Amino acid sequence: MKKLFLVFFTVLIFATVSCGSSKNEGDSDSTKDDTNKTDTSDTSDSADTSSESDKTDTGDDSSDSDKTDTSDTDSGEVNPDDPYECSPASLFPCHDSKTGKVWSSISENDMDWERAVMYCEDLEEDGKTDWRLPTIDELRTLIRNCKITATGGSCEVSESQGMLSVVDAEGCSCEFDEEFSGKYSKLGDISKTLWSSSEQSEVDVDDAWKVDFNSAYIDVSSKSTVYFVRCVEGEKPENGEIEIKECDPSSKKTCFDPETGLYWSKMSLMGDWDAGKVYCDTFQINDLKDWRLPTIDELRTTIRNCAGTVTGGKCPVSEKGNKLSSEFNNSENCQCEKLTENPDGIYSEFGDTNETLWSSTFASDDSKAAWTIGADDASVRAMPVDVPYFNARCVKKK
Repeated sequence: MKKLFLVFFTVLIFATVSCGSSKNEGDSDSTKDDTNKTDTSDTSDSADTSSESDKTDTGDDSSDSDKTDTSDTDSGEVNPDDPYECSPASLFPCHDSKTGKVWSSISENDMDWERAVMYCEDLEEDGKTDWRLPTIDELRTLIRNCKITATGGSCEVSESQGMLSVVDAEGCSCEFDEEFSGKYSKLGDISKTLWSSSEQSEVDVDDAWKVDFNSAYIDVSSKSTVYFVRCVEGEKPENGEIEIKECDPSSKKTCFDPETGLYWSKMSLMGDWDAGKVYCDTFQINDLKDWRLPTIDELRTTIRNCAGTVTGGKCPVSEKGNKLSSEFNNSENCQCEKLTENPDGIYSEFGDTNETLWSSTFASDDSKAAWTIGADDASVRAMPVDVPYFNARCVKKK
């Protein structure tokens, strides 16, 4: 009986241990399942976040790229969808979908301007014969990576705007590319300068405009100089006459003063009196010719806000009044306060700030001194004609 009791007790203990073990294993499985579900859920959320982040980043990058100069992103590879779309590696003739222009391949040899004109007129490429030498405006559409001289840049040179004087080319370049990488050319032209059909506007000057793609430099050269050529297809754009607006403090271009009936040209580059006279003798816009340096009386009509030197002021200097002695240089009536720290152009009808302008009027007691006005102090002074730092604005009566 005792033995039977021991056997029964042993079996009972074993059964109890077995049930506890089975329950623990079930709890463990349940925990594993819950853990797996939680991990799966976290992983899924993380993946969704990553996906949304990727989508957002991609969209931002694309947007930023569109806002920048897209010509910078040229890969140098032919577009497989359109191998004739203009790029550094496109086939020719290529078409520029941004401008609608069709461009020829570059000439094998360099040539002077006259030959360049004839080259395009005689060119036959891919069955196309309607070629011509491009204007400087059209040539500027091939500039990339230089915001100054690319289309819409601060460089003012433009045939369509009547800005073809050497004065318009001031600051029209970017940094010189020593590697000749062609980075400034939409077509990858390396170390090349191309002719345009646009001629310098000064009369009796045999120069034409060109683009040097080593530095995206826009300048004029003698037509006898030799450069390469790319031709453009189609008729030359009709530019018509250049609009001449009334003069105001923002007048950078040629303007008209209705109060005096005088046309005033845009400002020349700095130079001595002879350089100013040459600039005016050769200046032309639309059909307006016969420009000249203004007299001191005419020049004084452009002074503002200085009681002494405006027309009719106490400063006696006048060609009409025959008061031209250089002794008037010392007259307190012939100048106002000098604006050195903030020369905001208040003394000039054109908004000039620190320029000095030549007149055609000479001092009566000094044949080597001509009368000038200064924008920084509204001064009227006779100055030596060999001073190389003054400018000119030409005048023409209506």
